[in-house]
Amino acid sequence: MYASKVIDLILAEHLVPLMKTRGFRRKGQRFWRVTGRFVELVELQKSAFNSKREAAFTINLGVYFHPVGGPGGVRVAIMPPKNYECTIEERIGTLFGKGLDSWWEVRGIRQAPRLGEDLCEKVLRFGLPWLESMHDLRAMLRYDREHPGLFAKREVRKYLKKIRESSNASKTRRRRSRNKASVLPKC
Repeated sequence: MYASKVIDLILAEHLVPLMKTRGFRRKGQRFWRVTGRFVELVELQKSAFNSKREAAFTINLGVYFHPVGGPGGVRVAIMPPKNYECTIEERIGTLFGKGLDSWWEVRGIRQAPRLGEDLCEKVLRFGLPWLESMHDLRAMLRYDREHPGLFAKREVRKYLKKIRESSNASKTRRRRSRNKASVLPKC
């Protein structure tokens, strides 16, 4: 069996069942679930250099936040977004590999069960918690400061500023209405 077909087998027998039990939907090698205004993405990426005998794959993670969109503030019209369209994205290997990218290497069918189990363990232990932690825009910004260049932080900052301004404006209106009420004579 070709090495890239072993990756398909790992996908079908390990990753698909795991993601389905966690509420993700599937489109090709992409899994996504919507939680409020966030779309969480888990995407299996095969290496461009795969051959019949050797192949490699990794997992890309992404979170798309509807009000902000992706890089440049571009909104995705069709769900699920691609990894590079997400508001923030990361490779799973950087979460467990001391900040380094990590790929699973496939050379034969005998490796499939071991690789599949390792993949699922990493997705459960590192991938899903990371996705959930990115549901907070301030957490996204903190993560970006520690790992520069990951997403369109300019759009997230604009969005947070707009929220702050809106919040400040409503506080000012409340203060003014309280002040007017205190100036009125009591009956």
